Amino acid sequence: MEGKTHMMCTEGTEGCENPKPCQTELIVLEYGVYDGDPVTKVLLQPLTGRTHQLRIHCSAIGHPIVGDFTYSLGADDSPYRMMLHAYLLHIPLEPQHLLVTAGDPFVPAVDPKWVSQRSLRTLNATIELILEQRKTQEKEREVAKREEERRKKSKQPRFEEQSEEQRRACQEWLSEWAGD
Repeated sequence: MEGKTHMMCTEGTEGCENPKPCQTELIVLEYGVYDGDPVTKVLLQPLTGRTHQLRIHCSAIGHPIVGDFTYSLGADDSPYRMMLHAYLLHIPLEPQHLLVTAGDPFVPAVDPKWVSQRSLRTLNATIELILEQRKTQEKEREVAKREEERRKKSKQPRFEEQSEEQRRACQEWLSEWAGD
């Protein structure tokens, strides 16, 4: 395509060389219309961090992000911006995780071109569920890690301090064995 010097691709796409594995979780939140066209509001969670990953995955399943001129192959050029928004940033720092959220711009009060027709789940409730699942998974990983460390310790041979009598007996045996 003219003007396109570098686009990412998915495995199996014609001309795609050396694709790298990546995963994205997609949760449908609402169905509606944007500027009269049918759209689906989704929550995307990248499990890996590849360039353009979310845009490519949406395009690959036949539902490019509204306003994504590049991955809609130039078909979608009408919105004032690409309708991709970072709602939540979660960085698991120690001793406390960093959690930052931004407002949801895909509501009629912010963008009157968006009209919800059917809501399946709310964004906030879905985020809370995802964060709870992460906490549970972290706890499970920590328990598994401690269990693995415990197993490793139990498999290590234990050397106790040798008594003077044991040392003398061992030296006698070595002397006899060596023929001294």
